Amino acid sequence: AFPHNEQVAYHAVIALLKKGALDQALVETKKHLENVQLRSKHFLFHFLQAQIFLQKNNKSEALLAVNKSLELFPKFDRGWLFKGMLLEQKRENKEAITCYQKVLALVGREELVEKQLVHLLFSEQRYAEAAHYLERINGTCAEYFFDLALIYARAGKSTKAVATIDKALERDPHLHRARLLKIDLLAQKKMPKELTKELALWLQLYPQESKEGLQVLMLLRQQLVKTEPL
Repeated sequence: AFPHNEQVAYHAVIALLKKGALDQALVETKKHLENVQLRSKHFLFHFLQAQIFLQKNNKSEALLAVNKSLELFPKFDRGWLFKGMLLEQKRENKEAITCYQKVLALVGREELVEKQLVHLLFSEQRYAEAAHYLERINGTCAEYFFDLALIYARAGKSTKAVATIDKALERDPHLHRARLLKIDLLAQKKMPKELTKELALWLQLYPQESKEGLQVLMLLRQQLVKTEPL
């Protein structure tokens, strides 16, 4: 009834996708791409083709299709997001990072995208950039501050990392890996008084780990704090 209505055409393909009629959906998108009246919306049908090809487990064709979509409409944030997810599946993390950054440049803020971007930047050892995006999230829980402290530590910002891990421990004094990270950071910074104080607190909190704690303490006494009273 409405052969030139892009909304009708788009949702007709979506309905076929939901039914799992992938081949029929692909035929429909090709038909709409031949429709000159729908030229301004052709980017949408290339995008739909990308989704169809991905469901058919043809990632190469899916990438070609989404690239055509983005060539027609470079400001298509959903297209960049899809491409980023696709490249991540193909283990092309550097290219996926670029796509997610383009999404954020277009939409401003999107926490799920920011979190995934942090994860990829961390895996690529781009710690300063990872910290930048994680700081934007403004989390409040202990786990958030632990993740941020870990990134600062990997970036070589040990003073900032210690201050941030303290925020994590304020919120959850029993966050075990946070306290271990702080001990490690204090050892790296060669701060024996603060380190022995932290180890003593660790032994109080985790008496079941007294053997491991004392072993660490003796090792540090030999290597780092031999002139300090324990």
